[in-house]
Amino acid sequence: MGSRHSDTDRLLAKQIKQGSLRIWDLLVRSQSDPAYRQLAILAWGGYGKTTLMRHLTYTYAKQKHRRYKAPKLIPVLLYLRKWRDVMAQPQAPSLPDLILQQHVPELPEGNKLALPPNWAANRLDQGNMLVMFDGFDEVAEGQRQAVSQWISQQMGNYPKARFIITSRPGGYKDYNGPNRPKRTVFVQPFKPKQWEAFIHRWYLCQERHSLSDSQRNLAAVKAIAAKSAQDLIQQLHQREELTTMATNPLLLNMISTFHRFYPG
Repeated sequence: MGSRHSDTDRLLAKQIKQGSLRIWDLLVRSQSDPAYRQLAILAWGGYGKTTLMRHLTYTYAKQKHRRYKAPKLIPVLLYLRKWRDVMAQPQAPSLPDLILQQHVPELPEGNKLALPPNWAANRLDQGNMLVMFDGFDEVAEGQRQAVSQWISQQMGNYPKARFIITSRPGGYKDYNGPNRPKRTVFVQPFKPKQWEAFIHRWYLCQERHSLSDSQRNLAAVKAIAAKSAQDLIQQLHQREELTTMATNPLLLNMISTFHRFYPG
């Protein structure tokens, strides 16, 4: 067992050094190392923290996590800007009660679900749930102590469950719960190959949706998308300030949108 852990540690260290570590690698690691069951993911604005949490939620909801060899988990995405007042109140509900009594009923058709009273508590106890607290930096400064204490208590109550907290680095400095996430990772900026791939996929998606007969003329659509994408990539490489902006996914999306309508 120790050898297998050390091999995985070396692999993770190599991936971190190369900037190729994925969230799925960490979730896979959580199956053998409890330290990876509680993660803090930090990044500045526009780096895709919320998008990443939505990606996890969607992938698990569609049961496509198997392609990553990730553990089977029930995703629960809680936006802290929405639930911070509930978590900060003196008589705040427990995590199972919050999920079952308030979160689930607000999901699309969630009020039609007839779940057993202990459904959420049992899933948390068994380690079958992934709880994502998105946007700790969006919690008001006056509430951060209470919210971090509440999150800390829930992580302590359910050590087998998986927890992820996302935040900008500045906001996360105010997290002061006794149970801090065991591992902290940072979202890295796009590298040139990554933002080039993003642009190609972005343009292909835009062209396919803008042409009603795109399926019939898929070859033509791909050609149009590839030409537009290559034009933008060339412009980015020619201007250092745009190359710097392209490392931020949100800014890159804005640049791509502007280029599509004003290619010159």
